[in-house]
Amino acid sequence: MLLHTVNGGQSWRFIQVRWPYELVTRTVFAYQPNVCCVVLSQIGGNRPTRIPIAFLQADGEHSTPVWVGETNGWYRSSSHLFFVDPDQGWLFATECVNGKEYGQIFSTSDAGQTWRLLSREPVAPTVALFADSSNGWQLARGSTRQRKRAYRVILDGQPNEEFLIGGYRYSIRATTDGGRTWNDLSNMDRDLFAIARQGRIRNVVGELGLILLSSDAGKSWIRVNSGTRSNLYSISLLPNGRDLAVGDHGTILRTENYGREWSKIARMGDCSFHHIHFTSDTTGLVIEPEGMYLFRLT
Repeated sequence: MLLHTVNGGQSWRFIQVRWPYELVTRTVFAYQPNVCCVVLSQIGGNRPTRIPIAFLQADGEHSTPVWVGETNGWYRSSSHLFFVDPDQGWLFATECVNGKEYGQIFSTSDAGQTWRLLSREPVAPTVALFADSSNGWQLARGSTRQRKRAYRVILDGQPNEEFLIGGYRYSIRATTDGGRTWNDLSNMDRDLFAIARQGRIRNVVGELGLILLSSDAGKSWIRVNSGTRSNLYSISLLPNGRDLAVGDHGTILRTENYGREWSKIARMGDCSFHHIHFTSDTTGLVIEPEGMYLFRLT
């Protein structure tokens, strides 16, 4: 399902789209008022070896899908896009080969007509953000060799069974050459879900209330007290420093100083807020799986 709004989210219109080849929409990136770029996937249980991408108009008209990439394994349906202008964009995909995950990063400089592979990484990208055609940041997940002890509880009186499980490391990564090469800025053992920027300020939110702050354009990071143990899935930054972060259990956090200090301003039942977006300096949308809420800051 695709919805379109022209009044800051106060009302929405359903867009009827008929994709060819039994395709369905997976992720969307809107960089113009009436045009968005969409990542598609095929219906059914087949594991895709290429990724279809198309451009969609607000009236439902769309371009012929372009098929990007090729792998001996398969691509997860979580591929996502980021554009800095109508011509320059990137596609971040997770490739699975023999049970291992890798990252593939593609770029376009002709408004999505052609895509080229920039790099293949040992970590799987989850979120990306670019400031311009050269400088960008990426949140990624990679397997770790460290093994943690776990126990399987046996209920028939036998001793509990001990075994080892593998884990993941989660990274903030940066590029200065348009995504060709990436450097790790910070690594941790908590999942990272969203990154936002405003000027030289960067904020990352993640698992168990994690909030990270950078005031030097992402070169160094510090952990900030969020006052919550709920997972935080989205963050939005404004030029005036009045920012919001949202997550599980109806959690909405607020800061007045670009993310240095946070306070809880609302808890709306057991809602799981997955995204927040400002439509002006004081109003915006909070989105959960069952619907959307309009908010106004005072």
